[in-house]
Amino acid sequence: MPPTFGAAPHVGRRPAADLAWCRLRMRWCAGFFCILWCAIGLPVLADQPAPGGRTLTVASTDNFAPINLLDARGRLTGFGVELSDAVLAAIDVEVRRLHAPSWLRVVDWLETGAADLIHDTGYTRERDAFMDFTQPILEVPEVIFVRQEQLTIRDLASLRGRAVACVRGHIGHLHLQSIPGMHCVLVETPVAGLYALVSGEVEAFVYPQQIVEYYAQTLRLTDKIKIVGEPLRTLRYAMTVAEGDAALLAELNRGIDQVKASGEYARIYAKWFGRKLLSGYTRRQVVVLVVAALLMGLLLSTVLVLSVDNLRVRRARRALRQSEQRFKIAGELAYDLIYEWRVDADRITWLGDLDAALGHAQGAIAPTVQGWLALIHPDDAEGVARILARRRTAGEPVRTDYRIRRRDGSYRHWTDQGRALTDEAGRFQKWIGVCKDVTAEVQQQRRLERVAHYDTLTDLPNRVLLAERLTGAMAHARRRGRQVALVYLDLDGFKAINDSFGHAVGDRFLAALAKDLRQATRGSDTIARLGGDEFVAVLRDVAAPADCEPLLRRLLRAAAQPVAVDEYRLRVTASLGVTFYPQLEEVDADQLLRQADQAMYEAKLAGRNRFHFFDTARDRSQRGWHAQLERIGAALDTGELVVHFQPKVDMRSGALIGAEALVRWQHPQRGLLQPRDFLPVIERHPLVVRLGEWVIETVLRQMADWRAAGLDIPVSVNVAARQLLDESFVGSLEALLAAHPGVAPERLELELLETSALEDIGQVSQVMRDCNRIGISFALDDFGTGYSSLTYLKHLPVATVKVDQSFVRGVLDDPADLAILEGVLRISAGLGRDVIAEGVETLAHGALLLRLGCTLAQGFGIAAPMPAADLPAWIARWRPDPSWRTQRRVAQDDLPLLYACTEQRAWVRALQQYLRSGGAETLPPVPGEGRLGHWLRGAGAAQYGGRPGFPALVSRHDALRQTGRRLCGLRADGRGQAALDGLPALLAMSDEVLRGLEALMAEADALV
Repeated sequence: MPPTFGAAPHVGRRPAADLAWCRLRMRWCAGFFCILWCAIGLPVLADQPAPGGRTLTVASTDNFAPINLLDARGRLTGFGVELSDAVLAAIDVEVRRLHAPSWLRVVDWLETGAADLIHDTGYTRERDAFMDFTQPILEVPEVIFVRQEQLTIRDLASLRGRAVACVRGHIGHLHLQSIPGMHCVLVETPVAGLYALVSGEVEAFVYPQQIVEYYAQTLRLTDKIKIVGEPLRTLRYAMTVAEGDAALLAELNRGIDQVKASGEYARIYAKWFGRKLLSGYTRRQVVVLVVAALLMGLLLSTVLVLSVDNLRVRRARRALRQSEQRFKIAGELAYDLIYEWRVDADRITWLGDLDAALGHAQGAIAPTVQGWLALIHPDDAEGVARILARRRTAGEPVRTDYRIRRRDGSYRHWTDQGRALTDEAGRFQKWIGVCKDVTAEVQQQRRLERVAHYDTLTDLPNRVLLAERLTGAMAHARRRGRQVALVYLDLDGFKAINDSFGHAVGDRFLAALAKDLRQATRGSDTIARLGGDEFVAVLRDVAAPADCEPLLRRLLRAAAQPVAVDEYRLRVTASLGVTFYPQLEEVDADQLLRQADQAMYEAKLAGRNRFHFFDTARDRSQRGWHAQLERIGAALDTGELVVHFQPKVDMRSGALIGAEALVRWQHPQRGLLQPRDFLPVIERHPLVVRLGEWVIETVLRQMADWRAAGLDIPVSVNVAARQLLDESFVGSLEALLAAHPGVAPERLELELLETSALEDIGQVSQVMRDCNRIGISFALDDFGTGYSSLTYLKHLPVATVKVDQSFVRGVLDDPADLAILEGVLRISAGLGRDVIAEGVETLAHGALLLRLGCTLAQGFGIAAPMPAADLPAWIARWRPDPSWRTQRRVAQDDLPLLYACTEQRAWVRALQQYLRSGGAETLPPVPGEGRLGHWLRGAGAAQYGGRPGFPALVSRHDALRQTGRRLCGLRADGRGQAALDGLPALLAMSDEVLRGLEALMAEADALV
């Protein structure tokens, strides 16, 4: 097959009658032999980089002969090397080369900036997404090679069920493996594929034609193989630069144009592809044979020239040469229409019915270039016009692909190949070209590409295309400083649809659901099907993880939409796992997919129909988990762990009722670490049992020391669930108590988290009863956070309930926390349990707890955890605040007054937040009188209306609400500063209202 563009066609020897030409040969024969001797005897000089300006780094593979290969001395050579040297020399650029056997390594050089361009990249749509291509430099047909004796393989369909050699990772391999029934035998190199074919290991080898022919000639195997059928497709190669490097791309296109116009391209192409060597001979042997043939021809020509008239032969030769050129061109090219274009007259003569081919009446199409261009698709016309303009002055062969319009408005795909016709002196005269309708081939190639890259059921991208899209998105993210979100989507409940209605209904359901998922994504995103009910989405250009949450919710809604299949209305949900790229540590596409898959399972474990972000920090933490365990164990052995004690008191009487033991880590570099910094690491590890025993032993020893000093302080110790459920727990506890006989078991209390008690309620209850028998009591810690049933509280043998600090801290200005706390106190009192409030931070917290009837408490408002040595001094100086001693428990009838105070604080806090916030999303507090206003005009008026200060309290409340509404109006009108200026006066009015409410409560206390 002739070259697509580049080398001039090979012209055969002149007939024997061409005597004048033979005489001319004698005249330059001596010069020719000198040149030939230099070609045979002198070494080939290495290509030198183009002189001049800047240096560009060019990357390529080194095992794709004859485009790229290493010669006997290990130097990179080949068609691509020589052509890129010529192109870069044309634009005055010096060359530095990088080469490797791996194509992925070459792409990585381009993406990371180590290389400026790749000089031979096969074009695919996926690669076009993350690199920019020049005009094509080479087109290579992909064909089927078989052994000479093979008769049954004729085309692509004949390959089904047969062993076909495919080079791993090549475009042809990805294409063939997607065709059903195709059996690909993977080889690493074209040479291995060629030997596998010749040896009979495979029945066919699919690869670019010129590459295999080059190796077959080099290895003397051309008589063993043959080509069958039509080319499967044409692979186009071009130079590529990083995406967005428009300046370099334009320079390279200019350089390619210059190399083609100068004829250098034709020379390079002819050197590597333009002529085929005789099968079984080396290049030097071929040259010797050619020299011998020339000498013989020269001898014969000398004899013949004596008997032929020189003028007659010259005329015959001229006519014959033009005729031979015209018909040789037509014979070498497969064609539908032939044309002759006289550039000087700008007239085209068609050999064939162009009008009929395009559905027009005879003579409807003007025989001019402009009439031709008017029929070409607008997107292709500019490129064709540029090529025609170059053809007016240059004579190198040209191939053009474009779409041309028929009379009915439809377009056909044409391939146009043209070659210049020259006179005997080589002067350019006219163009001879052929046009072939390749619409069927283009459509077939598109169908094959579709099958290779898309799922046949859902028409979504498959694994192959997903991998290419994800790789391109990752490269784009690195260049642009953005993020890529990878979403792994698995349907919840799809198996039930298949089991209940059959796979046919399930397939139709998936096809319909895929359309909904595609509509839920953006145009720049990719949604692909991995198989079964698993999908993957690639979300490009994500600024931050939170930015993709709306899109994730759209995917969840799309997956949950009911789908009608026949008479059924089917519905599932989806679990989504999400990870992001780039990360602190470099990861590849496969690792990202595994991370998203892992996060998806976390979403399923959390309840399904939700999304879960992969926690890279947690992943790194888990990978270093064993190291942390060893470090904590070493800290326990070297005495870095210490126990501090936080007092528990009766706020009204001031009595010390005990202390809670809290472990700390005195880290040599990081200072004093809290339990949350290291206990979660060992929570599920046997080390937590060892640590728990050490804490109990340390506490018992300290209690004995205090007792010896005259202090009898009960101590509570936190116990982990794993330690409590350890089969040796009770025995170990008895042994520790026996080692400290001076400590009464009744003075030791064990605190158990509510969530730990729920892990195995039966076994936990039994262990607690066993401990009760030896005098140990229990407290239920962090009550209210574990979603436990009150039935568990009823049956668990606990003496004390500790209310979680999250409820205590919010009790002053959160009516919900106040209601929860009041309910826990009432229930615990009904069940005969003592209650200790954790998290008492201020005097106001303590006063409110006392009004609710809770006298036992601990927290930083009383004392922070301290070393054991500091506790006696604190006990000596500790006195409760005098205001606590006067607080009385509120009567049941006066509880609404307490709630009214809390609601008033909550309203003021919400109002401040609204006025100080600049965001439009912050809503103003609920308008109207609120809960306090309704109480003042209802139950409050009925109970306290006769008291002297009540009417004034109602008036102050109304004025406060009116002021609040006025300030909210200013804020809504855009006068935020004016609203803030009025805030101090509103806060003062609120304090007056609260003082009035407290006065009512004081009067109520006085009446008790």
